[in-house]
Amino acid sequence: MTQVEVVPQTNAVDGILSADIAEILKKARYTKYARFAAYRRLKRRQASGSFVYNLFGVSVVLGSAYLLGFASTVSVELTSFLSFSFIILSLTTLAFQMLEASQQNEKRSLTLYRCAMELSEFSDRLQLVSVDYTVEKALVEYHKILRENEENHDQVDHWYSNHKSYGSGLLERSSFRLQYFFSCYNMLMLYFVSNAGLITLAYAATFG
Repeated sequence: MTQVEVVPQTNAVDGILSADIAEILKKARYTKYARFAAYRRLKRRQASGSFVYNLFGVSVVLGSAYLLGFASTVSVELTSFLSFSFIILSLTTLAFQMLEASQQNEKRSLTLYRCAMELSEFSDRLQLVSVDYTVEKALVEYHKILRENEENHDQVDHWYSNHKSYGSGLLERSSFRLQYFFSCYNMLMLYFVSNAGLITLAYAATFG
């Protein structure tokens, strides 16, 4: 009877993944899910930001045009208040647009998506073509993918996308979702709060 030699570096025996290879596969999947979550987070942030900033930009233009055409029908105090408000909205919108542009979310999201897709393909190969991989080869390929796609996900992306694997309770899951939501829209929240505060000051200065 021919004796089969079991090499520790090999990932599978009779189609069963070894502990080391299974751990690499688990790590690759966790990273893949986190990168997809980060990609979606940045795309949502970019899309919602563009919509809101453009909407407020158009509103400022239309409001300014109204004041130019119908200033005589509006009281002096209200005209001053609206003028201050439009200036505030123009400046804050420009500032937040420049801040968002400086973060290069479009480029970062594409890098994250590419990395997630490459990790997905790697995970499939590691599981389906198990005889082609040793532990060393799997690690080299895994780290090569990460090296070629340097953009990293945030911790909130990992916990949001992988919390089920850790057996998290309802409270923890709700916390992860809330953190993820806040990470998607925190800039917009700051934008609205800033405008509300500044316009309140303009109102107090005009009518106070």
